[in-house]
Order: sequence, then structure tokens, then C-alpha cells
Amino acid sequence: MDWSLPSLSSAYANFKDLFKSRDEELGKMDFTGATNLPAGFIQYNRTNKRWEEWNGTAWAELEAEFAIKVANAVTADKLNNQLPSYYLDCANFTGTLATGRIPNLDAGKVTTGSFSTGRIPNLDAGKITSGTFGTSRLDMNGIAGHAAIIAKINELINNRFTVNGSELDIDTSV
Repeated sequence: MDWSLPSLSSAYANFKDLFKSRDEELGKMDFTGATNLPAGFIQYNRTNKRWEEWNGTAWAELEAEFAIKVANAVTADKLNNQLPSYYLDCANFTGTLATGRIPNLDAGKVTTGSFSTGRIPNLDAGKITSGTFGTSRLDMNGIAGHAAIIAKINELINNRFTVNGSELDIDTSV
């Protein structure tokens, strides 16, 4: 479609078809093969799967201007070269979690498992919302990194860690 048409020299009988062609191109946002486009037109390029803007001479991708980052389950060319599933896996987290991002803990939900060194977050009593706390013995002998875990427990005790208004009593003797 020639976007300079219709013009004063166009046959009146062709006006309807020329406007119809324009409407179809606008509706599809596909201007492949179009000529004399005004600068600023935006199209979706189905081949490259991106939005582009006509600058008067060529189509320029809008991703760079608007920092549009899109990834799907197949390609890892966006989002720091990772598939979306990477960001759903906590094992990939290597930074520091802000205190406000630590969810409330329900001790009743913790039934089995273990913590490795460095996996115990900075906790405060406000983050533990429920659960029954009895007396337990944790044997740390032979566990790699047990000194760091005991140091973290002692830090909690030294900071007068409390649960539901009662001081938490932890025996760290080995």
C-alpha cells in the first residue's frame, strides 16, 4: 500500500479500495511492503517477535527505548540470558534478602528437613506467627558447619529472641 495515496490525481473510483487497504494494514499493524509511511508508525514484527517504530527510513525496535524484556519457556535471550523458570527457583538466589521480604513463618508447617550454613535468615519474633514450641535436642556433632549454626543460635539468644511473648530457651551445649 502506498501511504501517499489517495492523492488529487487518484481516480475517485479507487478511493474506497485505497482507504480499505489502509484500514487493513492499520488493523493488522503489519506494514510489510508498504511505501511512503509517515514517521512514527508502530508495527508488530511477527518474524522477529518485537514492536518496531518507523523512523522515516527504517524500522527500529522499541525494546531498547522502553527496555521491554520478554522471555518465554523456550528461549533465554532476554532477562539476563535466563529462562523464566530460573527466577522461580530459590536455589538461584545469591543476594541478601531484605528483612521485609522474609515471610511469616509457621512452625507447624516445618515437619522435616535441615538447614545448611548460611541458609538461616535473620529472624525476629514478629516473623513467627504460630506453632507449638517444646523442648528439643539438636545434636550438632559431625555436622559440617555446625559451629556457624551454633553461632547463629547464640546470636538469637543474645538478642533476647522471643516467641509469642516468651523468651526462647535454646541449649547449645554439645
